Amino acid sequence: MFVERLTHPPILPSQTAILIFAQPAVSDADCKRFGGQPSGNRRVLDQLNQRVRKTAEDTKLPVLHSTELIAHIGTFGEQLTGALQAAFALGFERLLVIGNDCPALSARDLIRAADQLKSTPVVLGPDRRGGVYLLGLSRDAFDSTSLTSLAWQTNQLSRSIVQLYSAGPVAVLPRLGDVNNRTDLQHYQAASPAIASFIAQLLTLTANEQTGILGTRPARPVNTYVGGINSLRAPPSCAPAIAA
Repeated sequence: MFVERLTHPPILPSQTAILIFAQPAVSDADCKRFGGQPSGNRRVLDQLNQRVRKTAEDTKLPVLHSTELIAHIGTFGEQLTGALQAAFALGFERLLVIGNDCPALSARDLIRAADQLKSTPVVLGPDRRGGVYLLGLSRDAFDSTSLTSLAWQTNQLSRSIVQLYSAGPVAVLPRLGDVNNRTDLQHYQAASPAIASFIAQLLTLTANEQTGILGTRPARPVNTYVGGINSLRAPPSCAPAIAA
């Protein structure tokens, strides 16, 4: 279940808004392993959060944050649909949902997706693991029951969304990668020259913590992608009360 935190709709400057769906860095750091210590993970996540906020704000569209709309309690699907429901309740007709773990996502990508969402009820940004880095929905396409039951955080998510909306058009964006651990950052740096300097900064933040402080505390194992579940994106939910 979810708890709405905003109850009074604002005066809307646009019918389309961007919804950043991500937990606070202090919570997210417990499940994403960029370094050997939670402090290193938090620093990386702080930078990723700042980047996605800046990217969203550069579009000049209204930007909403899930932490201001709902309490992150329940399954991932319950949390996401709760945030969408709360955002639509503010009066927006179209929403672009993004996470904090796709650093290659640009303001231009978001503007293009927003334009497509004006004429297509569903816009999908698939990632390279079978998940999604962006989900655009019109109010008419939003169905909380169906969305809650999708294969969230599995490599079948993108496919399940396409199947759910198979009766109508779905605009599909180019694939992009996501980052959930240090290895992902290293791969990203090599494959994305345009943001290589930013990725290098993230790697520097955890360089001294990869094996723990002074080697006394080894990093916890990381579930890297092998084609199975629990390798997905859209911000992981791994707080004690949340199903990962």
